[in-house]
Amino acid sequence: MKYLLLILLCCALWMHAQFTPAYYMSETYAMEDLSKADGPPSYGNNQKGVYFWRPNDEWYFTSTMSRVPDASTSSGIGYISFVSDHEAKSYHPVGVSFGSDAQGNPFSIDMSAPGGDSVFIEVENVSDQDLTIRVSLKDVNENIIDTKPGTNPAKPWEGVLQMIVPKRSVAMHTFVYQGGFYGMYDANKVNTCNVFSNPANPSVPCGVKKTDFTHIAGANITINSIDPEKIRVTNAEIRIRKMQFGNPPPVVTNLHEAEVNTSYLLHSQLVRPSELLACKQAFVWMRLLNTNGQQLAEASHSSHFQLPALLPGFYLIQSDLGTQRLIVVP
Repeated sequence: MKYLLLILLCCALWMHAQFTPAYYMSETYAMEDLSKADGPPSYGNNQKGVYFWRPNDEWYFTSTMSRVPDASTSSGIGYISFVSDHEAKSYHPVGVSFGSDAQGNPFSIDMSAPGGDSVFIEVENVSDQDLTIRVSLKDVNENIIDTKPGTNPAKPWEGVLQMIVPKRSVAMHTFVYQGGFYGMYDANKVNTCNVFSNPANPSVPCGVKKTDFTHIAGANITINSIDPEKIRVTNAEIRIRKMQFGNPPPVVTNLHEAEVNTSYLLHSQLVRPSELLACKQAFVWMRLLNTNGQQLAEASHSSHFQLPALLPGFYLIQSDLGTQRLIVVP
């Protein structure tokens, strides 16, 4: 066992740890994790990132939006707060974009690869009424898609991508868009859009069938009642904790010797499986990684870290205090 520990310690100085960051914007991936304590605020224009906007108020519609950081909440969980109040038959989306360059051209990501067309969202409904959340993907040409793949173009309402979030609950959902389209229709299921209609066949509902998945620029998130044609939304607040677009990159960061050798994070580098680690000071966030860069556990706002059941071997602890190697012994 002594020789194994010596080999692992030597290898630690040369190991390149792979992990996916909590916040990222690449050619194929965009993410904002507002629930994490180490997160920056939402990004703004002329930067690559994820940021949110709200529509202008109207006489029949009012809303507020704010970012609530972790330090402002008793639970240590941050979020985007969107509060909406509007009449029945009103549809007003929260906007999500990836920023723009100095010339005003929107940044976009390529979601055309297999499995790259999905969007994950984690949202909390803190209102007193059940809500429907619809996420519509949008490309740089303002083409929108919000139906499931294989949806019948004549019956777009049967394939709308949405989820119901009961009052006072948290929901997580992954939406998949490839092959769908966006259809507009009224309460009687009659086509009300003529911009994209086929002039030779006006009975076919309009639909964006050529959304540019190589240049997705964001999404619209529509919050409504479970029967939006009849029931209004009254002072309804949702809290968006996480949004993830596309596929995460496999490798992001290399750990160097100086980072691995920090000594102020843990009292001991040698631990037992399922041990409760005592840190020298409280951390804001902490993650446990194996040698393949897989995240095995995480914690926030504590001076203790409960390990899961681990096999003997070498692991890494990352936190806002630094990075520390960890040897699990039987």
